[in-house]
Amino acid sequence: MQNETSVGERLRSVRKAYGFSQRRLAKLSGVSNAAISLIEMDKTNPSLGLLLRILRVFPMTISEFWDVEPGISERAFFTRQDLTKVSTGPVTYWQVGDASKDSAFIFQQERYTAGTDAGETQTPEDSEMAGIILEGKIEISVGDQRRVLHPGDAYRFNGKIPHRFRVMGKSDVVMVSCTVPPSF
Repeated sequence: MQNETSVGERLRSVRKAYGFSQRRLAKLSGVSNAAISLIEMDKTNPSLGLLLRILRVFPMTISEFWDVEPGISERAFFTRQDLTKVSTGPVTYWQVGDASKDSAFIFQQERYTAGTDAGETQTPEDSEMAGIILEGKIEISVGDQRRVLHPGDAYRFNGKIPHRFRVMGKSDVVMVSCTVPPSF
């Protein structure tokens, strides 16, 4: 008996298993984000050529694609090259896995170049932010609290509270952080 799972369900399952957002899959495949979204929602059936173009992003054959069962476990391991690099001036983030709006959290490595003052910011809604400093020293202000953190020190606060990150000294700061739910 042939499996009745749709192309859209299979594609969504494979994409999530590899930790890709629809946007990242679109960029890597050269297919528009809108087209991928429509396919995943079963609003359109892709031609074989279009499907093959999308599947070239993954190390699988078309027959392996048809063997996919939705709900396969999500990707568990990532190399440095698999991380999504996001740069915002003197701050660089390497996001682990899919950081789309349907993710429960964002987990990333951050690098702040020496002299960086990220300015005061806050998230529009409640979000928990936490991190551990790996290298350098950084001053973090949260509301009326302020502390200089060194390697091994950590922070945790509600992102809705105004906060600021400012590098102290002449060395870059590297940290690992998590935000629940994702704020960007």
